[in-house]
Amino acid sequence: MDLISADVESQYARDKNLKKGDIEALLEWANKQTHLPKINELQAILFLHSCYYRNEAAKVTIDNFFTVKTTSDLFRNRDPLSAPVQNATSATLCTRLSKKTPKGYIVYLFKLIDTNPSNFNFENIVRYADMVNTLERYQYGISTGLVILLDMTGWSLGHTARLGPLALKTFFFYLQEAVPVRLKEIHFHNAGPFINTLMNLLKPLLNKATAEKISIHQSLDSLTKFIPLECLPEDYGGSEQSIFALHAKIKKDLLENKALYEWEETLILDEKKRQSGKSKTIDTYGADGTFKKLELD
Repeated sequence: MDLISADVESQYARDKNLKKGDIEALLEWANKQTHLPKINELQAILFLHSCYYRNEAAKVTIDNFFTVKTTSDLFRNRDPLSAPVQNATSATLCTRLSKKTPKGYIVYLFKLIDTNPSNFNFENIVRYADMVNTLERYQYGISTGLVILLDMTGWSLGHTARLGPLALKTFFFYLQEAVPVRLKEIHFHNAGPFINTLMNLLKPLLNKATAEKISIHQSLDSLTKFIPLECLPEDYGGSEQSIFALHAKIKKDLLENKALYEWEETLILDEKKRQSGKSKTIDTYGADGTFKKLELD
């Protein structure tokens, strides 16, 4: 089965700031890192673009990405038919909306489908969200920016209590320091009285730039100042497909791209081959619910 992949040459055409020479230099560096897996041109483009064409920042992001992907169980075992992924897709919707914002940003919608906290597993949902983002990157390539919309309808303190601090820490490191996207906005919609408790839990994990991207909305009028109504599903009065249709579609898309996840999970680094040099420590969530400390060059 052929893997889905955005056309490489079209990426250069879409963004004139992307220079083939810069991509070649990044690939040359990556190929010399004996501990890293081999990356292709599209991956190099995604990393350099997400770092606003800064080569050194892209190198750090690449290393962070493969370190977390290799060592954290949150980003492995992404078989769409597996019990953890099935649990996540049954309990929640996480999908890309088809229309972009006026600024050209893509929008990911997160919403509870099953509001019973006992069926909410944050670790599984992180895995599911990563699968959606992985498919987005390889299918469409670079993007001007990413907006995350979290519809908190049905959320309760019971859900907040199931947000494990170790998994949260790994997820926010990945989101802020590793995944090759340009995060622009995070919106909490229909935020109930629990939102202060949730934000107090998240605040220590957010860097200043991410914290400044967060907006909290109690009404649709407030939300649509950022995301036009036409971008939203028909359930909100918009022109996007219904929540039901979007939910069915994303589950189908994940299953049809099973081979993509199998391939990406072969891209792991080998810490034993890491070249010596100044190191830093990253903690990642392990299968036993504890952190693994990693020494990074």
